[in-house]
Order: sequence, then structure tokens, then C-alpha cells
Amino acid sequence: MTPAHLTAELSKHDASLPLRFTSEGRAIGGGYHITELKRARIDSMDCGQRRASWTEVTLQLLDGGDGPFMAVGKFLSVMEKCAGELEGADDAPLRIEFAFANDGLQTFELGDPEMRDHGVEIELRKARAVCKPVRDQVCCGAATADAGDDRIYSCC
Repeated sequence: MTPAHLTAELSKHDASLPLRFTSEGRAIGGGYHITELKRARIDSMDCGQRRASWTEVTLQLLDGGDGPFMAVGKFLSVMEKCAGELEGADDAPLRIEFAFANDGLQTFELGDPEMRDHGVEIELRKARAVCKPVRDQVCCGAATADAGDDRIYSCC
């Protein structure tokens, strides 16, 4: 999901509808607040000693606990203004930072906006750690333990 994709999908909905974010069956409290949209340039080296560079965007939400949900139109206005000020943000991968009761900040991936209960809802899924060499099948190590569906590898 990118900011451009999110705004395009949200633009298909009535701007006056409430926008709710949910995770694991719980809704972020009404009155939530967008604290910031940040763009970061990442330069990395993975456990297979491969270098990579990319840009990613993070939207941080503050749990409101109470109050009305932000309207789709207001959310779009904030996103479009902020992303427009951050060069290259529109097409970068987008993640959400959030914590219920604002304690224990976590990173989430976004599902597509869907109509539910007279509003628009976006499901937030907890982000997972990914070993890129294993994912790309270029890991030099062997599996050291089995963790359900995922294997733990030693690549360095």
C-alpha cells in the first residue's frame, strides 16, 4: 500500500463517512489524531550481506479513546497535503505506527478500505519481520529451527 493507492481508494467513498481503523477486531478510539506523516530513506545491509536502499512512509496515529471518527474527506485532505510536501512519498510503501491507549507503539500494514457499518474501515495488520535472503531464496545458511510455517535461518 502506498499513500497514492490509499488516497485513490478512499476517494471512491463519500467524504462525509467516518473512517475507522481496526486491528485484531478492535477499533482505534474515535477522536484519533494523525500525529505525523514521515518519509524515511533506508540504506540497509541484510544478513546475506546484500545492500539495499528504498524510501518508506509512516503515518503515526494517536489513539483518541473517545469522540467522533475522522471523516474520510478530512483524512484525505491531511494525507494529500502532507504527502504533497514530502517529495517521493506518494509511491513509497506506507505503514502505520499506532498503539492502543498510546502505549507500546507498533508498526502495521494496511488493508484496503472497505465499507462496513455505515463507514469506511481499514484493517491494520501487525507487521512481521522478514528475512530477505530467505524470502528471495539466496540465503547462504541452513535452517536452524522450525517455527511453525516459518523457518529461522542463520545467514551471516
